[in-house]
Amino acid sequence: MLLIFVRFSDSGTYYAPAKGDYESYVDYIRDLPLIPHPEVFGLHENADITKDQKETQEVNICHPPNT
Repeated sequence: MLLIFVRFSDSGTYYAPAKGDYESYVDYIRDLPLIPHPEVFGLHENADITKDQKETQEVNICHPPNT
């Protein structure tokens, strides 16, 4: 039997789990990070910095600081 291991990220965090029972898939999903890293989308880790800066700018526009 040929087993194929498919990784979606260089870190190995995101991959296609091997064939198993329902509970093994649920365990795999529960072990995934709640907030996905940019690498799962094929982006550099600095994409997080850019995203955070953009969100901060949007918050400041919607809720300007009191002066």
